[in-house]
Amino acid sequence: MGLTVSTFVLDTNIILYFLGGRLEDALPDGQYAVSVISELELLAYPGLTTPESERVKAFLADIAIVELTPLVKPMRWRSGNDSASNSRMPLSPPPLRRWMPLS
Repeated sequence: MGLTVSTFVLDTNIILYFLGGRLEDALPDGQYAVSVISELELLAYPGLTTPESERVKAFLADIAIVELTPLVKPMRWRSGNDSASNSRMPLSPPPLRRWMPLS
């Protein structure tokens, strides 16, 4: 019987905590990817210093990027409040959320 390897898509906040050395627990063993949305959020993150920007770029260069597909594109994030003011990223990441395995 073959070994099953879990695949995880990391969200922007987890990546920020990871790059900042602020994760409470180590990421589990497995394969990792980043959505194209998180890629764009990371590259446009406000107030990054040059070394931080270079660290983000190096991280993105070494991880698979999940593109939007025709099935995913029409979907939109649904939160309790859809106001435009909530669509901006905060200067510091919100409280840590646990990772969710895809497989």
